[in-house]
Amino acid sequence: MKVVYTSDHIEIIHHEDSQILEQIVHQKVDDEGLFKRSLLSFLEQMETCKPRRTLWDLRHLEFVISPSLETWIDENINAREVAFGIEREAFLVSEVPAAEASVEETMESKYGGQLNTAYFNSRDQALEWLT
Repeated sequence: MKVVYTSDHIEIIHHEDSQILEQIVHQKVDDEGLFKRSLLSFLEQMETCKPRRTLWDLRHLEFVISPSLETWIDENINAREVAFGIEREAFLVSEVPAAEASVEETMESKYGGQLNTAYFNSRDQALEWLT
């Protein structure tokens, strides 16, 4: 496992042996702009590392994804993941019920619905499901 990107808010880890790219949000994220930038950083690393599976640690996500951001995520992130051939995508979900529901709703959209996704409260369970 190798840290391939780090900032004040996120860390991206490439698990080379299991072909998993993991994004960990380290601080409270309550701003759409910051969240969007973290997604773009993840996409850049996805293009470089070429994983087969992804793990999104969104436990610190504290806002509801707006309809416009939901569309942007589907067209710019989910569509790229489908094109990359991502096989499985696990989410560690927020403790804020509305934020968790908005992530799940985003993944039911046009491209997100084409990905094999699951939601977890435990990182170990998510990694087990991914492998």
